Amino acid sequence: MDAMLNRMISGNQEEPLWRRVLPDAPGVVGFESLPLASVIVTAYNYERFIDPCLQSVAGQTYSKFECIVIDDASSDGTGERIRHTLGALDDERFRYIRNPTNLGQLGAQSTALRHCRGAFIVFLDADDTLAPAFLERHIFAQVSGRYPTGLSVSDQLTIDQDGAVHSGTRLNRDALAEVKTAKTLAIAAGQGASPLNVVFLPWRDAATHASYGWYWQTQSALVFRRSVLDLIMPLPEDCGSFRICADAYLARFAHLLANSLILLEPLGCYRQHAANNFSGPSFMSIDQQGGDMRVHPPHSAFIDLVRMTIRKRQKMFDARVGDYRIAQIMAAIGDQSDETLTPARKSWRLSLSRQ
Repeated sequence: MDAMLNRMISGNQEEPLWRRVLPDAPGVVGFESLPLASVIVTAYNYERFIDPCLQSVAGQTYSKFECIVIDDASSDGTGERIRHTLGALDDERFRYIRNPTNLGQLGAQSTALRHCRGAFIVFLDADDTLAPAFLERHIFAQVSGRYPTGLSVSDQLTIDQDGAVHSGTRLNRDALAEVKTAKTLAIAAGQGASPLNVVFLPWRDAATHASYGWYWQTQSALVFRRSVLDLIMPLPEDCGSFRICADAYLARFAHLLANSLILLEPLGCYRQHAANNFSGPSFMSIDQQGGDMRVHPPHSAFIDLVRMTIRKRQKMFDARVGDYRIAQIMAAIGDQSDETLTPARKSWRLSLSRQ
């Protein structure tokens, strides 16, 4: 598995990083032109897996990052293991914080986001790992692509608790084929780097609105623009319905605001094992690597949290999004309440329902 990941390194490493990431930016010279990325590692009772996870962050070819490791009140040796690993790394880009009480996945992420400064944010589960080129390829895709996106997502390998590879892809290509307006693109890279093959997924396509449609891989494969997260990330006290499967909220909401970009390269490993609260150890086939839907938050929980977040950040949404887009979002997710609708939005919703 390590050898496979080590091959996922972008292009000519003799080229400066800024030239590999910004090959077509006129007048751009130097490392200072690169945006800062923040990697938030959420850990709860994953003592066994945290070391390879943190080592994979330290090994990124995109070196302009910070890493916040948040221990969500683990009851095993996770905290001690984190401190030992960070001590061995001796890298000032890494910081450790511990929640006094367990908040669950989304609550821990909301807490850690307050400590971040990056323009791009990754939420990495402590049992998963990133390929060396993960940050570099994602940020290259987001700043060099021809279509606006609020998040990007890459393919993944699936590994078991011992690191053995069970599949070389997790992409559900049949699901992507249902999005008739999706666009397959090749983003030209810099000298010595291969083009990046991607699929642009527009939020307007109704196939992406269905509660059963999932195109975004797992949380550890996602990179968000911070400006999108500042709108959609709930307060920690509002995150209780997404103690697991936080990506089901974040990916869908970010996509509805600003589209998605699917990177067809595998750029990390998703670990499927018995201690995972959702997926468990079961492998059926490449496109059946889901989890126990009985514990997955229902679509109604997503609708409720979207509605609450818009209501609590009313002024921010009004300034950055506007009435018409909010009405479009609520119509797309099937919300029928009037709770988030101003008179103008009610008028927009009525007109949208007639289209």
